[in-house]
Amino acid sequence: MTPETAHPNQVFRASERDIEGIYQLTLPYVAEKILLPRSREQIQADIERTWVYRQNDEIIGTVSVIFFRKDLCEIRALVVKKDSQGRQIGRSVVEAALQYLRNSYEHKPLRVFALTYVPDFFAKLGFRVTQKENFPDKIYEVCQFCARRDDCREIAVELIINGSAHEPDCSV
Repeated sequence: MTPETAHPNQVFRASERDIEGIYQLTLPYVAEKILLPRSREQIQADIERTWVYRQNDEIIGTVSVIFFRKDLCEIRALVVKKDSQGRQIGRSVVEAALQYLRNSYEHKPLRVFALTYVPDFFAKLGFRVTQKENFPDKIYEVCQFCARRDDCREIAVELIINGSAHEPDCSV
């Protein structure tokens, strides 16, 4: 392992003990209006479908999966500590979440989407750019509270998990 590359053994399913670390990790992104605020209670409610990347017992990356319906979920609150970016940490936590979805959910196809400022990151994981309007659940439930709702620059990306040969293998 080189210092520039994430190690998969540092990715863990989040637990109650991670709530404060996740909360603190998100604060700079909330301040910059890149991420919507998440209370500790919201983080706790999503903890069973959240992954963290730990380095020396510090959480330096996290992501959650949020379901809107049994066939639609979002990769949400993907955050990597600023001085740790570029080391495959984001990729590691998203891949862990996607593997969980592939292995744990029988309802297929499963549509997985994200709203992002970095669509190329998700393209490397097999996501394709799409329209935000394809996700009215998200727009109704979350986007209406965003400070940037009238000038949103996020780009919607989507991956279909269907277990077929058409699904990209992102494990390489």
